[in-house]
Amino acid sequence: MSAKLRVVWILLGGCLLSGQPALAGDEILQASPRKCVALKQGSTCYLDLDVNWHSPENGHFCLYLGMREAPLQCWQDSKQGRYSFEFAEAASTRLELRNQDSGQLVGETEIEVKWVYSSRRNSAAWRVF
Repeated sequence: MSAKLRVVWILLGGCLLSGQPALAGDEILQASPRKCVALKQGSTCYLDLDVNWHSPENGHFCLYLGMREAPLQCWQDSKQGRYSFEFAEAASTRLELRNQDSGQLVGETEIEVKWVYSSRRNSAAWRVF
């Protein structure tokens, strides 16, 4: 095993063993999975979604889905958090982490909704009467 691979393995293993979420780069908010596939365009897509976030400083944070006014979950005096829920949307939706005191957007990610079959109809079809 090369030295670089060994270091990555140790760092990743340390995050997993400590119970800390292993977040990539400087991403404050992560959701997994980030894509949901529905059968037909316009159908509601269902997905068990896991959300992790971290902040360099303690604070009061709330997690929001789309343009909804009510938060999904809030944390008081925290540097990190984890939340799981059933996503049920018909269109791609933003997930936002906001500072509860200032209302400032701290992190965001998008849950992309795709479909197997499009409801697009061929408008250039010829008809013979």
